[in-house]
Amino acid sequence: MANNIQGPVWRIDTLPFVYHGPVKITNLWWTDQVAAGDSLVINSITGVPIVDSKAYAANFVQNFGFLGWYPVGIQVLTLGSGVIHISVGAGRA
Repeated sequence: MANNIQGPVWRIDTLPFVYHGPVKITNLWWTDQVAAGDSLVINSITGVPIVDSKAYAANFVQNFGFLGWYPVGIQVLTLGSGVIHISVGAGRA
């Protein structure tokens, strides 16, 4: 597949993924992991950790909820498997 950042819910399944620009993460969930222990690491462009998680089990939906405003962007550093869904909101922090 390919990353899709069109619309209010982004779908990320391919690395590298870097988004330069302001983004407000109103919800983030990780699905379709292949195995327990697969890793997900997301940081802001400035290096602030956003998500650092391991899959609990294969195909387990992990919901991280509202994660806030990142004015310079985000980057996915590690995606062991699966798909990241990022619900983005409008407006400023």
